[in-house]
Amino acid sequence: MRLKDDFFRSQNMIYLQTMKNGYELTVLLLKLYLLSVSDNGRIAFTDVPGANRFSLLSRMTGHTAKFIKEAIPIFEEFGLVETLSNGAIYVPAIPALVGKASEEADRQREYQRKKKAESEACEKTG
Repeated sequence: MRLKDDFFRSQNMIYLQTMKNGYELTVLLLKLYLLSVSDNGRIAFTDVPGANRFSLLSRMTGHTAKFIKEAIPIFEEFGLVETLSNGAIYVPAIPALVGKASEEADRQREYQRKKKAESEACEKTG
């Protein structure tokens, strides 16, 4: 997963951080991002009743279930997460932050690094 360099300067993040417990909200959001990466933006709860998913998320993130229960509606209001009909949490930003685009960027950086190293080697020997 790759965050864009303006992640903390986005309107949502600026507003989120000005709220009560804003930095804790930001950290929780980042943890939800990371938890959802392996399932294309979803955090699924198999056979977990609604109230217990907050307890499970609490164990997964290190935040209290009460805090998570208060945070999810805030994230939903900002469009940062969605609660699906089956109770799973979906993070819509994740598909854009992972995948082939990131792999291609890595390939391009490696190519540019090698090209620069070859250029520098030629300058030293030339």
